[in-house]
Amino acid sequence: LKLKDLFTLASALTALLAIFFAPINLLYSLVLIAASAFFDKLDGYAARALRQSNEFGKQLDSLVDAIAFGAAPAMIVWLTTQNLLGVNVHVLLSSLFYVFCILVRLANFNLQKQKNYFIGVPSPIGAVLAVAWHYFSASTSWFGLIIIGFLMVSEFKVKKLF
Repeated sequence: LKLKDLFTLASALTALLAIFFAPINLLYSLVLIAASAFFDKLDGYAARALRQSNEFGKQLDSLVDAIAFGAAPAMIVWLTTQNLLGVNVHVLLSSLFYVFCILVRLANFNLQKQKNYFIGVPSPIGAVLAVAWHYFSASTSWFGLIIIGFLMVSEFKVKKLF
């Protein structure tokens, strides 16, 4: 494992902790998902700066992104909504839809030839938006997951800022 891989695993760690903290403190989960996005950004910087980019790192990053920015936000919304509103089929279906959108988005990103822009909303941003929406409006978070899912698989270009 190289330094960039440790940042990738730190992204996984913070996302998994966000799931575990969700029933206890939703704000902690939001901060941990944001931290996961930060570590995801750091792993890319480290790979380029230290010239450590390799196929293992790309595969590990993609797997961690699916957990950190797909499964974790969906689980956070699902777990905490059950505590607030009880079992809700809208939340279940929208959580699954969101995860499917993340998986499609990540697969498309891996195949994308041009890397100076994103196609659709990047998954770390989508994850932070999903958990933030849930934090501020739990009763409509199922709707937020659908909107954010669509934005992540949309065809519009988003310029990279960093």
